[in-house]
Amino acid sequence: MSVDIYRKTLMGSLVIIPPTGGARHVVVFQLNPASLRRRLQPQLAGGDRESRSGPIQFAAAPTETIDVELEVDATLQLPAAPGQPAASDIRPQLAAMESLLYPSSTQVQMQQALLSSGTLEIGPYLAPTVVFTWGSSRAVPVKVVGYSVTEEAFLPSLDPIRARVSLSMQVLSYSDVMPTDPAWSLFMAYQSTKEQEATGGFSSASQDILGVNPTTL
Repeated sequence: MSVDIYRKTLMGSLVIIPPTGGARHVVVFQLNPASLRRRLQPQLAGGDRESRSGPIQFAAAPTETIDVELEVDATLQLPAAPGQPAASDIRPQLAAMESLLYPSSTQVQMQQALLSSGTLEIGPYLAPTVVFTWGSSRAVPVKVVGYSVTEEAFLPSLDPIRARVSLSMQVLSYSDVMPTDPAWSLFMAYQSTKEQEATGGFSSASQDILGVNPTTL
């Protein structure tokens, strides 16, 4: 039986869904990071001295953080459109990720115009929904909580051509957003997929392995 050594490799990405609709944008990782760190902190109530009379309960979905280290290199650039040359530096890739940390200039200008006309006071700016994708079965809504970049090489114009990016993201669960938010249904699908995968991780032969019959516990 032959093995398809040319099987397409999926690339990690960030999908940006604008808060007011419109076209979605995708930031595709040039290289998949060699490792991905995930931390889950359960949100539990009960089981301590102050509340030992009650059962242990889930107060909310766990707080999950995802950390990745990305490499960005101008030699791996793809053309922005067919027939166009690739950019000679990596400013577009860095700008695409950093734009997730700012309210859009359009929002700022619109609210400032309304403020100047006495229509409203400046309030919070709507952020886009960001979806971290990693393979065909993991698409999870996140908010970027940490970003740092080390630019390592430059053109004579001082435009960067190679950099390392540290990206820290907090998963947005149903405990963080309203049911009308796109992130709510995205997280429910993410958790549902995880629960389906978990069925393959449980053993029906636990008594033989552990020496304990789990049905009697």
